[in-house]
Amino acid sequence: MRIFSGILGIIVLLLVLSFASRNNQEVSVALWPFKDTMLMPLYAVGLVPLAFGFFFGSFWGWITGLSHRLHARRLNKELTALKRDLGNAAKVKTKTSFWSRP
Repeated sequence: MRIFSGILGIIVLLLVLSFASRNNQEVSVALWPFKDTMLMPLYAVGLVPLAFGFFFGSFWGWITGLSHRLHARRLNKELTALKRDLGNAAKVKTKTSFWSRP
């Protein structure tokens, strides 16, 4: 899976670099509440909002999954404690019955 992720990352990087090298013309950008305009490369107008959305979505997904990760961590600690208790209980010598004697 790591190899697949790496290959996919390299392909996306090459596509972004190709897009940026082909779209380096200057465009005028004006934001609504402001009167001034800015000259920006066309690739920045396309890629900056895309990157912002990607990082914001990743952060939002991390925040929403936080409760599940905390629950899994608590269950893992509980499972470890139960295994430890079970191991300690198995070491306790129990009274054998008449029928289970060798």
